[in-house]
Amino acid sequence: MSIKADADEIYFASRPYERQLAQALDEGFDVTYGRIEGELAYWIAEPKVGFRERFGFDQELLVIYSRHHITDARVLTTLENLVHFSGLKHRVDKIVALLIHEGDDTAVRALLGKQTDRVVVPMLAAELLDKARGPLFLRSRIAEWVGDVDLFSFSSPINADQYFFGRDEIVNEIVTQVSRRHQNLGLFGLRRTGKTSVLFAVERRLDAEDSKILCVYIDGQNPGMHAARWWVALQNIAESMRGALFRKKRRTAVLNSNYKEDTAGTLFAQDIRTIISIGQLDGIVLMVDEIEYITAGVSGRLGLHWDADFFPFWQTMRAVHQETKGVFSFMVSGVNPRVTEAESFGGQRNPIFEFVTTKFLPSLSHERTRELVRTTGRYCGLKFDEAVYSYLYTRYGGHPYLTRLACSVVWSRVDRRNPQAPAIVDVSSFTACEDQISQRLFNPMRDILLSLVWWYPEEYEVLRVLADGDLNFYQEYCESNPTLKRNFEAYGLVDGSGQFGIGALQSFLRRHGAGFKAQIGPFTRGDMPPALLPNVPDLDVLSKLFERRVDTEVGLRRAVMVFLGVASGFDQGKLAKKMLEGLRKTSERPRPDDLFVGRTSREVIEDLYLLDLGTIITAHWETFKNLFDNDRGRFQMNLDAINVARRIEAHTKSFTDAEVDAFTNSYEWLRQRLAKVPS
Repeated sequence: MSIKADADEIYFASRPYERQLAQALDEGFDVTYGRIEGELAYWIAEPKVGFRERFGFDQELLVIYSRHHITDARVLTTLENLVHFSGLKHRVDKIVALLIHEGDDTAVRALLGKQTDRVVVPMLAAELLDKARGPLFLRSRIAEWVGDVDLFSFSSPINADQYFFGRDEIVNEIVTQVSRRHQNLGLFGLRRTGKTSVLFAVERRLDAEDSKILCVYIDGQNPGMHAARWWVALQNIAESMRGALFRKKRRTAVLNSNYKEDTAGTLFAQDIRTIISIGQLDGIVLMVDEIEYITAGVSGRLGLHWDADFFPFWQTMRAVHQETKGVFSFMVSGVNPRVTEAESFGGQRNPIFEFVTTKFLPSLSHERTRELVRTTGRYCGLKFDEAVYSYLYTRYGGHPYLTRLACSVVWSRVDRRNPQAPAIVDVSSFTACEDQISQRLFNPMRDILLSLVWWYPEEYEVLRVLADGDLNFYQEYCESNPTLKRNFEAYGLVDGSGQFGIGALQSFLRRHGAGFKAQIGPFTRGDMPPALLPNVPDLDVLSKLFERRVDTEVGLRRAVMVFLGVASGFDQGKLAKKMLEGLRKTSERPRPDDLFVGRTSREVIEDLYLLDLGTIITAHWETFKNLFDNDRGRFQMNLDAINVARRIEAHTKSFTDAEVDAFTNSYEWLRQRLAKVPS
């Protein structure tokens, strides 16, 4: 059987060529479903037993068929949309998909070779139908592509669910606590254990499940936070929330501007209430990552002012949480929970002491380590011997990043393209390349320990002593410092008996611990008086310019939809074609027509920038000329002047008086003409 009877009757029987292609998958799959999606077709294929065992597939695979002679990025857009479609996302494999096409094989391979987060296995329709292809054609082709991508080597925080392992329980707990109980939380753990990935997962979950909650992520190591004074940092956060409200909820809030030291607390509270009201929100969750950068007594040399600014900043956050009865809440994330657990800093009471629930992000358990390694390995063409999981857990203590990198080194040294069986990896595979693994992990180890050297040197010294074998000193020290013992055990650094949880880290400290501290230590904190911090631009002017640019964009969108809608008889296909005639190719958008895959013109126009709207109008000038006094040159000039305000989305630079005057004149000219467009 290659096509299930109901799928054949409903879909394939009326499409004989697709039926022939689907039947040609019989070597490894039974096709259970078929459907047209735009200009492409997709099928769902159930792996047979042999393919399940060879490649570890435990879900059905998505198969895309493109009948076009040019196969381009629209295929990837369609694939991404389908994988996240509610009816398929729990049914099909999130990482591996098949592509059958009629295009240029070299071009398609080049296109798919750029994919780093998904494995798309291509094959020409002619190859699939070739009677001389051999009995292992599908096995060989899938083995070629599945074994060709190193999925162990991720270094950035994970922002997609398909590579997120072992953290579902804590994500679910956090989502419940912040969305239903409106609690303030602190998430702490070693560097590279996945704290930021957890925050991203919480944000994805809240965005997907609860449209009444606005989740905003702030990186404390961004100079816009740690180099700013507390009142400027509050305004930057408010602006980030305003941007998130528009980006996620398509609602525009006009906020206060020009925060000052004596007004910032009041203005921030007003802005939070405005965002809640405009967004019709049940909650705002502010997530501040890398909290050490804005913590009293800890922050780096660009942040010495946080020794004083920490207090009014967090006093404001605490007050707004209470005034909104928890509708506004916050999360902080970092290495050490001292920011929430210290009763005072420098003799002044900590505003968020006993106001935040502390959570530690532990290392992965043995079972979760096995899940991470085994699941990722099967997509990389590897099969691990059971003893490997215990070896990795002992050696790297369930630290996900170190475990991944060790596996990445082994992946690069084995032959993964045997169509009959995956490459077998055992403990000897790791011990044979121990030197290469140590070299690969050298900088990540430094990175993990860097925060201790910089911010918590006492804890670092205790670890160094323990690494050298002085267990008695460690136990005596912890008796008088029980919080340190709790933290080390919560991190997974040291277990209850005083043994290192990460064997590789103990080896690193023995060999390099003293030299590493000597190299880094002198650069912990320097002198950076607040007077030398960046100048603050006139935020009142920036706010007004942004508000007017948004008003102009809304007017232009309405004009495009109304005028081109009338010209196309409000036919969706014709309207999309007219919009495409005015959209230019860019490096980020090499094929503008990808925007319309599975989306209406109304949805697409919300994603277009001011200049995009301008090029659409000028491309159809005959349609719009009467609206703009038949003066194309003046329309373009005014549009360019308005677009200067887009700078503030990325850089809060000051504007000259001449730029402000030109903007105002252009805005008024466009506003008067756009007011004629029917609402």
